[in-house]
Amino acid sequence: MKIGKSIQLFALLGLFSVFALTGGCGNTIEGGVPNVAVNITIYPSQPEYFDLQVPGGWVYITGGYRGIIVYRHSESEFRSYDRACPIHFDEPCGRVDVDETNNVLATCPCDSLVWSIIDGGPVSASLPLQGYSTFYDGNRVDIIN
Repeated sequence: MKIGKSIQLFALLGLFSVFALTGGCGNTIEGGVPNVAVNITIYPSQPEYFDLQVPGGWVYITGGYRGIIVYRHSESEFRSYDRACPIHFDEPCGRVDVDETNNVLATCPCDSLVWSIIDGGPVSASLPLQGYSTFYDGNRVDIIN
């Protein structure tokens, strides 16, 4: 009799552990860009990065999960974000584009969610853009995760 109760208790604890680790039924947070290795160096003085020569400039580069936005925040600081929408990253429409009329906003074409490329923060979304560590030594920009 004690063995049967021990097995039931063990099974119940196992089931509870599964729910605790997976967040239960229907309570998981949607979104989150899959992690991919990023180790990119660019030189803002090169012609293809002309728009990065002044603060407020930005360019798209290849890399990350769906491409990367590199933004020049100030004379000495750059920031970079994955172009994958944190909500729709696995859908064909889930790549954000910088708004051509307001160069500090990026929009997801799936549902018009908006983020600031100044800090990657959501304007009308629930999750921020996936940011990458970005270092500038006065000559080159290193983007890593």
